[in-house]
Amino acid sequence: MPKLVKNKARGVLQNGFFATVDDYPIAGGWGLNGKLFAVGDASGSVQAFDGTSGRKIWKNSEAHVGGIMSMSVSSNGKQLASVGQDGQLALWDFAEGQLQHRTEIGSGWVEHVAWSKSGNHLAVSSGRVVTILSSSGDKIWSSKNHPSTVSALEWVTDQELSTACYGRVTFFNTSSGKENERLEWQGSLVSLALSPDGNVVACGSQDKSVHFWRRSNGQDSMMSGYPWKPSELAFSHDSI
Repeated sequence: MPKLVKNKARGVLQNGFFATVDDYPIAGGWGLNGKLFAVGDASGSVQAFDGTSGRKIWKNSEAHVGGIMSMSVSSNGKQLASVGQDGQLALWDFAEGQLQHRTEIGSGWVEHVAWSKSGNHLAVSSGRVVTILSSSGDKIWSSKNHPSTVSALEWVTDQELSTACYGRVTFFNTSSGKENERLEWQGSLVSLALSPDGNVVACGSQDKSVHFWRRSNGQDSMMSGYPWKPSELAFSHDSI
């Protein structure tokens, strides 16, 4: 019989705070080392609350015309990026809520935004196109059309970005925009997660399965039987 090891408690969840926003909350994120929590909602409003008391610190009711689609916090916690149905990327000072820059991405909705690990770059997707921008919101390059709408973005390193869409995961060199690698599978991929070392790629699929690839040897596998499509995936810090 294997020896059982009793793990020490790592923490205790305690009651926090409740806050009301203008419409359905779409995205949120912690900034300034947990001092503030920002929420973007379906009305296009962005607001930040004190991370301990829940007191409202700032609010912009007209952050985006139409709803917020996604938000991302820079690695230093000082900048907040939001994208919305108005086809724009907005950069905010997390502490004060001041608009730092606004970039027109395209005429359609901008569905996803993600800061690079260093905070030096941003990636956004609008429809079938991915765009890389500087931390100040200036466009660097845009991809050619993917086969279908981009469903997820994930930075591998500051030099490499992965994207998911119907039938494939693509890895781009973020300096040149060239493809580094393409992993193909005939299915509608709806989510994407990478192991901490970047070797294992996991994608949730519309058919209620999760598909895996190992970049080191090209092997792929699948887990099925989920009651719903796996729309959110995450690895543990040690990839176990």
